[in-house]
Amino acid sequence: MGVLPKNVASQTTTEYIFKAHIGKGGSVQTTSVNTKQLHDIERAEAKECKKGMADSPEDEAIRAQFEGEYGDGAVEAEKK
Repeated sequence: MGVLPKNVASQTTTEYIFKAHIGKGGSVQTTSVNTKQLHDIERAEAKECKKGMADSPEDEAIRAQFEGEYGDGAVEAEKK
């Protein structure tokens, strides 16, 4: 058979991650990436977005407020 229970976990894909890019004219290119590649791409995109972005204290306060309200750490505990 070639598949033993101890080998199934290493041969099983648990998630599929795709990154899409939209070019000029509306063409879409979608590629499959792994978690590390996705992290590297998003970090590079964040650096590009920050170029020319205003970094005044007021802007940072607004970003911190939005991150607190809508970011990954803004999960509320369930009420009983």
